Amino acid sequence: MGFRYRRSAKLAPGIRLNITGRGISSVSIGKQGLHLNIGKKGTRQTISLPGSGLSYSNRSSTTPALATGLAVGGLLALLIHASRGSVPAQIALAMIGFCGLAFLISVSNAPPQSTTGDASTIKATTGISSENALSLEQRRKLDEIFHINGASR
Repeated sequence: MGFRYRRSAKLAPGIRLNITGRGISSVSIGKQGLHLNIGKKGTRQTISLPGSGLSYSNRSSTTPALATGLAVGGLLALLIHASRGSVPAQIALAMIGFCGLAFLISVSNAPPQSTTGDASTIKATTGISSENALSLEQRRKLDEIFHINGASR
């Protein structure tokens, strides 16, 4: 029988960070009776009847989601602490908001990407030569015409 290490740290009411001998294992969000566990092995929801020993657990995802869980748990912890009057938490939330706003502004000011496909673009994306690419474009136009008129080949 081997030694095990498990520790749980409370980040905020209803948010716990679970730590094992291999590092951070998961983030639990919720109270007794209903909680969501986001970790290295995926996401799991658990509903239980406190004091009875009865519970139902469902794994909704088997893809690792620890980074998402840490981000969501940290953001929820910041929101809870900020709502209780913590000035550092309020400053951190303001900084996150400004960074998000700056990101949205930079994305909206980005030059639009070309949606038209010239021969060189078609060749680069599909590997078809320019002569065949032009005939491919002509075929697409013919398909559009036939579909509009309701005729079929």
